[in-house]
Amino acid sequence: MSMDLLEDRGGERDYALERLIMLSDGVFAIAITLLALELRPPEGWDHSLSGLWQGMWRPALAFLVSFLVISAYWISHRRMFGRFGSADLPLTILNLIQLGLITLVPVVTNLVWEGGPRGGGFVVYLALFTLLGFLNALLWGYPALLKPALFRVAPSKPARLGAFAVLLILPLVTPVFGLIGLGYAPTWLVIPAVVVVVVIRTMKARAHRALAGGSSQ
Repeated sequence: MSMDLLEDRGGERDYALERLIMLSDGVFAIAITLLALELRPPEGWDHSLSGLWQGMWRPALAFLVSFLVISAYWISHRRMFGRFGSADLPLTILNLIQLGLITLVPVVTNLVWEGGPRGGGFVVYLALFTLLGFLNALLWGYPALLKPALFRVAPSKPARLGAFAVLLILPLVTPVFGLIGLGYAPTWLVIPAVVVVVVIRTMKARAHRALAGGSSQ
């Protein structure tokens, strides 16, 4: 999830925003650490490499996916908040909700590697990442649509709307890709899903150019 289109530098930020960023960084770091702490040698391991692989491939894969997702949302958060100059109560609440979801990732990851990709835990896993995507979009959408004064230098309105649209696409297509992978959705949905990915790349490039050049509301 490349969110370089949201990144900006320069200007001053207030103390409340800095505290919010510090808290967020800590929560992201703890969530990643807890993922690693849950990795343990399988019970009854015969100390062979093949036995280790058979017993650990599922939790290792779940760890890798969850690590990449948490890292991607942290990068998005860092770059997004780099554009903000202050934080009010609604933005703080949205951020705290997202952090609450991030803390659940290690728990839901355990459900996946215990129940497998066909278990109910995977549905919860997919739902959690979908919610994270929507919260990530709202973190940008609130100041972009309702409170542009929170930006240090507000991009133009079309640029803000374009970036918001890009952020909304990911949580909308995440369930589709998950259900296709599980076999719960018809394979022909791969075609519109791929089209959506192409649209995301196109819109992201346009939004990046717009944000780079737009400084007025």
